[in-house]
Amino acid sequence: MSWLMTSSAEWAATKIGELDFVSDVEILGDPFLRVHRLGMEPVEIAVVSVSMLGGGLLRAIVETNPDVVFVLNVPRDSDMESDLFHAALDLRVAFGGLGDAYRALRMRHPHEYEDREVLYVERILSQHSSIRSFTRVSRFGYSLHRFRGDSIFVHIESVYEVTAEKVREAIGRYGSLDAFVTSNPNNHSIAQPAVDVGMQSGVEVLLWPEFMSRLNF
Repeated sequence: MSWLMTSSAEWAATKIGELDFVSDVEILGDPFLRVHRLGMEPVEIAVVSVSMLGGGLLRAIVETNPDVVFVLNVPRDSDMESDLFHAALDLRVAFGGLGDAYRALRMRHPHEYEDREVLYVERILSQHSSIRSFTRVSRFGYSLHRFRGDSIFVHIESVYEVTAEKVREAIGRYGSLDAFVTSNPNNHSIAQPAVDVGMQSGVEVLLWPEFMSRLNF
């Protein structure tokens, strides 16, 4: 299978083995690692290297090794398929990049790990008076269903500097997009070239407070 990556597993084993709460990392055979943690039970994770992580792959991994509690996907710019999120809940498996793996492994039960930025965004969306419901369909893509007005599709990412290239990449990825939103609270302005790229495709480029306000219309 293309997701079996010896070099990625060895690389991840080395990185994880450097953590101060990890006593040992065993390579069990592609792509599985057993991580021994100080004061906690050892856990098994899978290491893959794919451009798109989906529910089908998650299920294949767990079918191969039911003890896996976390799937580490190496590429930083990888995306996620819409069926990944329900599959992870059903299988009781967490997922993410190397930083996510570090944080998950600090938890007694790593399968309970959730990205802090995702939790923040989804908590705010769930509390917004104009949003009836929402569906996460990719790593940063959300379909929002409002009480008034049409449903909209938005890209929400914690970006400090929103560049024209960032906006262009998002538009190219989805094809159809209503807004590119930065949820980073330290971002107080958006460069004009990024706004211009959005305008050319009918995409609004918004700061988080602006987006919260626009949802009412």
